[in-house]
Amino acid sequence: MTGTITQLQRDRGVGTLLGADSKSYTFRRSDVRDVWFHELTEGATIACEPGKDVSATRVRPVSASVLIPRLEPARPLSRAIMSPRRAAQVETLYGQTNQDFG
Repeated sequence: MTGTITQLQRDRGVGTLLGADSKSYTFRRSDVRDVWFHELTEGATIACEPGKDVSATRVRPVSASVLIPRLEPARPLSRAIMSPRRAAQVETLYGQTNQDFG
């Protein structure tokens, strides 16, 4: 079944959606699949399975356009202020070695 998110209570970890059958369903943070709960937006089209009573399970977005965009992390300017562990993380993320900095 498909539906549209009508309300999100991020602090409580619950949301409400209006299903294609015009019924209102609630879902919990643990019911969300493929994305994090906090990445969902109100008005987003989702796919889900109706659960018992008025709950929805296996909630997942239909397309990536419904997600809150993620910001690109800032690149470090100098290896002098980086620990060896952070330098290894930067090399993994950006494919740069310590010699590329500074």
